[in-house]
Amino acid sequence: MEKRLQLIIFALVLVLGLAACGNDKDDNSTDATAGDNTETTGGTEGTDSNAEGDEAGDDAEAGNELQNDQTIGLTMDEFKDKFNEHAATQGLDYKIEKYQWLDQGDGTQTATIELHDDLRINGLSTGDKDEMKAILLEVEGFEPRQTAFDIVDIIIKSVGNVAENDAKKIMDGLGLEKPNEEGNYLEKDVEHDGLKYLLLSERSNYFEFGIVNKNDPDLIVD
Repeated sequence: MEKRLQLIIFALVLVLGLAACGNDKDDNSTDATAGDNTETTGGTEGTDSNAEGDEAGDDAEAGNELQNDQTIGLTMDEFKDKFNEHAATQGLDYKIEKYQWLDQGDGTQTATIELHDDLRINGLSTGDKDEMKAILLEVEGFEPRQTAFDIVDIIIKSVGNVAENDAKKIMDGLGLEKPNEEGNYLEKDVEHDGLKYLLLSERSNYFEFGIVNKNDPDLIVD
């Protein structure tokens, strides 16, 4: 129940922004950075992982310059560039081209990216240099299931320069390891290098996946 409340609170903060802008499908974008050490809760064991190569480690260190107790370590533009790069590398025909921030009047901003009718990325910013507080992926019955899993994988790698094996451990910890099987109801979270990865899965391909700072008092319920 605690994990469900965490993700619902997180989702509501972002959805409020969507409602205010009329869910405008023409305004879109995103970007990110983070690192290592994975802890899993909600029925899966924690795992520690090693970075793949000095180059990946250097990238992660550089990307974490923005990360603090309120942010996930990158700007929206950085997330957009990294997402597009990983999508192209993995042969996925999705690209973030534009987005528009909506001022929430409380020092934060929200932005929505429509990748597909059933695939939506929402971003939450502090409004200060576009530093990102959170990323939320909404998947509503999208087919094929493998593509939805691939997009989750790309988002994980984009937010934090997560190595391939670490991204797989995070996905496995969230119960997203079998794209060829029907999904079940899941409430899980994984911690990795200061970030919390949240999953609320209702059934099959209907789920919400989010990334927040594990210490963010606005989005995490103790």
